Amino acid sequence: MKHISSSQNEAYKSIKSLLSKKHRTQQGAFLIEGVRLVRHVLERGWPLQNLILDLRESDRPELSRLSEQAEAAGVSVMILEGELFDVLSETVHSQGCLGVAKMPELQPRPLEGNLILALDQIRDPGNLGTILRTADAAGVGGVLLSKGCVEPFNEKVVRATMGSLFDVPLVQCADFAGELSSYREKGYEIAAAVLENSIDYAVFDWTKPTVLVVGNEAEGISEEIQTLSTQRVSIPIRGGAESLNAAVAAGVLLFEGARQQRVK
Repeated sequence: MKHISSSQNEAYKSIKSLLSKKHRTQQGAFLIEGVRLVRHVLERGWPLQNLILDLRESDRPELSRLSEQAEAAGVSVMILEGELFDVLSETVHSQGCLGVAKMPELQPRPLEGNLILALDQIRDPGNLGTILRTADAAGVGGVLLSKGCVEPFNEKVVRATMGSLFDVPLVQCADFAGELSSYREKGYEIAAAVLENSIDYAVFDWTKPTVLVVGNEAEGISEEIQTLSTQRVSIPIRGGAESLNAAVAAGVLLFEGARQQRVK
């Protein structure tokens, strides 16, 4: 267990650099925050490089147990002076612990399963995190991310996933259209979630292998991607609302797909 009191400490500077996307990519690591998330990563056996505790909170029984669990797994434990910890923490009321986790593999690879989610330029971190958590709960085979999506290791995304980031296979697509075309060639339906010229999502046959495409919050799915779809689906809107939040829409559609596939 290492006690760090200086902002000039090399280990501290390396961890602090993970607040930048550039350095996260270079180091292949990112910060996670909170007792529940750190414990989830440890219990999943995911590579955790460091456990970082706030000196002001380190005597709490919950953190002592977490520290013992981390050390038993061979994880280096650091205790930081409060002001140093606060620089790293993204939350107003911190639980006094952070972790440095290895990034999951994002390279293109075949995803398995009859229900796959594809996200076209989802830019809001909270939305992406919520969508990944929802996709995990719905049991998708994985999630395809287009170039325009917010980085999945952004602190707000990580926090919103509540651990699902480590459970759902993710693929960052350099050629999003090409990736969707490959699934179409394999016999998957490509269901684009759009408002116009579409069928009711409950009428669509989700029992076939399906890739559901959800577009970004303001512009929806790009025209290029829409032309690749084999079907366009929508959620009927009541009242005065024009549309649903992307994360809410993804949840409604995914769980209908999961329901139909479960009872077929």
